[in-house]
Amino acid sequence: MRVFLLEDSYERMRRFRSLFSAHSITHSADSQEAIEILGSREFDLICLDHDLNEHDNDWIASGDGYEVASFLGDNNTPNNNALILIHTMNPSGGDRMVAALKVNNRKVVRTSIIQIFNLEFLHSLGIEV
Repeated sequence: MRVFLLEDSYERMRRFRSLFSAHSITHSADSQEAIEILGSREFDLICLDHDLNEHDNDWIASGDGYEVASFLGDNNTPNNNALILIHTMNPSGGDRMVAALKVNNRKVVRTSIIQIFNLEFLHSLGIEV
C-alpha cells in the first residue's frame, strides 16, 4: 500500500512509520510540497493533519491541511479514489477539510489522532497494517 502523510509532529510521524512499516510511506510537513506530490503521484491512503505548526522537530512546516484538502477536492489528480483520513485535533479545521473533499465526493473519514493508531478502527476501513 502507498501511504502519504502530511504531518508536522516528529513523534506522530514516527508512530505512523512504525504502524505502516510494511508499506511505502511518503511524508511532508509542508502544504505546497504535499500538493506537488499528490498532484503527480498516486497513493492508496492519504493522512492529513490540519495545523502544521507543532514544531517538535527542526522541519520547516508551512501552510495547513486545508490547502491540501481543497486541492484534492477541487482538482482531478491521481488520488481521486484514494481513502483520505483527516486526523487533526482542530475541530473547525477538520470540518473545513472534510467539506472541501466532499465537494467532488472524495472518500474521506474524519478521525482523531488517537483513533488513527487503533488497529480495529483501521481494519474497519479496510486498511491492513
